[in-house]
Amino acid sequence: MQLREAVTADVPELIRLSAVALEGLCMDPEPADTPWRRIAHGWFEERINHRDDRVCLVVGGEPGKPLPACGMAGSSTICPVRAGPTDAAATSAGS
Repeated sequence: MQLREAVTADVPELIRLSAVALEGLCMDPEPADTPWRRIAHGWFEERINHRDDRVCLVVGGEPGKPLPACGMAGSSTICPVRAGPTDAAATSAGS
C-alpha cells in the first residue's frame, strides 16, 4: 500500500473513516446527512487545498477509492521561551 497526500476526491472517504473512529470509541456516528459530516467536508477540504501548515496523508490507492487509514499532521508557530536557570531555549505549545 502506498502513502500519499489526500486530495479533494478523498474527502468522503476521510469522513467515513472519521465515523469508523467514532464507532471505535463507542460513539454513534449518526447518519450521513448529519451536520458534523457536512462541517467535516469543508474542514477536510480546507486543510487539503488551502493550508500550508497541514498535511493530510492517506494509505491506499487512487483518489476517491476506499482507504484503510489516514492521518493528519500540522505545524504550529511557537516562540522560544526561557527554559530555566541555564537560559536554554524551550518552546511553548501553540496552535
